[in-house]
Amino acid sequence: MPRVLGLGNALMDSIIPLADDSLLKEWELVKGAMQVVDLDTLLAMHQAASAEEILRSVGGSACNAIRGIAHLGLQTGFIGKIGNDETGKRVLEALQAAKVNPQLHYSRARTGEVLALVSQDTERTMATFLGASGTLNASDIAEDDFVGYDHLHLEGYTVPNHALFHRALSLARTCHLTVSLDLTSYDIVDMNRELLGRMIPEYIDILFANEGELRAFTGRDIEAGMEELAQLCDVVVVKLGIKGALAHKGNAVSCSPSIPVCCVDSTGSGDMFAAGFLYGYLQDWTLDDSLAFANKMAAEVIQVYGTGLS
Repeated sequence: MPRVLGLGNALMDSIIPLADDSLLKEWELVKGAMQVVDLDTLLAMHQAASAEEILRSVGGSACNAIRGIAHLGLQTGFIGKIGNDETGKRVLEALQAAKVNPQLHYSRARTGEVLALVSQDTERTMATFLGASGTLNASDIAEDDFVGYDHLHLEGYTVPNHALFHRALSLARTCHLTVSLDLTSYDIVDMNRELLGRMIPEYIDILFANEGELRAFTGRDIEAGMEELAQLCDVVVVKLGIKGALAHKGNAVSCSPSIPVCCVDSTGSGDMFAAGFLYGYLQDWTLDDSLAFANKMAAEVIQVYGTGLS
């Protein structure tokens, strides 16, 4: 069975269901977007939200996907960075409980945290304090970290750290791992288009994107954008939310409808989608079956608050 390694932000999500969107307006947050905040702002937002119900869950895009893959039964590991604090301890324990091999480094900075503010319409707005996770750098990772794995999954939030991103890709190649990348953020794609245009054809085997990220990278609509991306890597998977998902490999194109369920919280849906696709595809499932299973995983996680699966 394939062994999958993830690399990215190790965070604690504080998921707050909102009675209304007044907090978003108070903090001038763009609904549905992700905004990086400093520690003082995070603490002030915590205080403002103290009357709301808070659910804490381990977060980070690649971390979520790896926990999903481990939940399905594959051997997994995760490289990230935490603080030497209580929150970091909870992240470590959660990974161990999920049967993920935690390859964590420690920073003097506080463990990173995300406030995921979930509106009544289930849209989530993220306020992210990167903390220790933002200090993960190229010198933290070594060839030994990759030995024993068959596939590396990266999140788009690693891309702005060009040295870290390139070293992870180089080590994956040295150790003969295939690589998947979830573009993760429209803004990251927009600001790193030239780098991605060079790195994807050289190193990436499986590329995940949503419609906004695809347009940011190619400037084209879905069909034309997929055709362009398919020239750069082996497999392109595009997440379309309630419209389902598409995958392109060679001359084959697959489409899979979303599964109609009651959405409570969309946090982690794209990460669990990636987990489902990788679980199937890396075990030689067909493109159709891998895509359908990805949608099934996403449908399961949006029915509950948080990013974990029971």
